[in-house]
Amino acid sequence: MSFNYMNANSMLWHDISATLGQADERVNVGRVPQAVDVSAIETVVGTSEDLAASGTNYVALGPEDGGTAGIGTTDIGTAVDSSSTAWTDLTLRAVTASTSADDLDANDYVNLHIDETGTVDATITGINMFMNYVYGVPGGVVN
Repeated sequence: MSFNYMNANSMLWHDISATLGQADERVNVGRVPQAVDVSAIETVVGTSEDLAASGTNYVALGPEDGGTAGIGTTDIGTAVDSSSTAWTDLTLRAVTASTSADDLDANDYVNLHIDETGTVDATITGINMFMNYVYGVPGGVVN
């Protein structure tokens, strides 16, 4: 994952203390200092251990626009889950960027949304998210 732009940036997060077994959790990953076009963001997510596919007990991971207070819940990518595809130890899976969400504003937080359905194996000790983005919105992106 990389962008060939001078104003490209990366955001990464690895939480070795993530606690599965909760219904819903949001973690502030970072802030963007300038506006960002969400349709051009590249994001991958993953877990540090295997998690079997289950249509009943699964976890979904995806990025959200947390707004300037960090509490917003607007999806900026389609969450990736383990309902039909297992999470494999340290194998990252791509998130599809949103083409309908509003752009991130300057000073908006990016949150990782950890959404659990059913009873998820709490032995997962790490959840990862890596994101590449370019400052600017269409018409304002510098190459």
